Amino acid sequence: MFKIFVRAVIKNEKWEFILVKKLNSQKVAPWKSLFPGWTLEFWEEVEDCLVREIQEEIGLDVIESRFIVHENIMLDWIHWLGCYYECKTSSLDFTNMEPDKHEKVFWWNVDNLWLHWKNILKYL
Repeated sequence: MFKIFVRAVIKNEKWEFILVKKLNSQKVAPWKSLFPGWTLEFWEEVEDCLVREIQEEIGLDVIESRFIVHENIMLDWIHWLGCYYECKTSSLDFTNMEPDKHEKVFWWNVDNLWLHWKNILKYL
């Protein structure tokens, strides 16, 4: 099986990034903190998915996006292709729009992210 996901890399002027922490009950990446985003729906354009997911997850409107990098993940016989975009939004006042999926949405400092996400952040 093959699936595509998108992630939004949204930063503020202090180089802090918005992350969502998933609930333990989630099938994919329980308890992980990730950049916001999720999977492409059938017939959906990648950029449209990005805009939709960010609005659905954290209530922000993407006004500009730039492709950064992709990654391949093989997990439980599923080949995931992840597309990461640097995004500018109309506001930085996010909300956890999906408390049934995410424990919290929060800002995280670039120094703390670098060890785990350097393959993505090096393109900013």
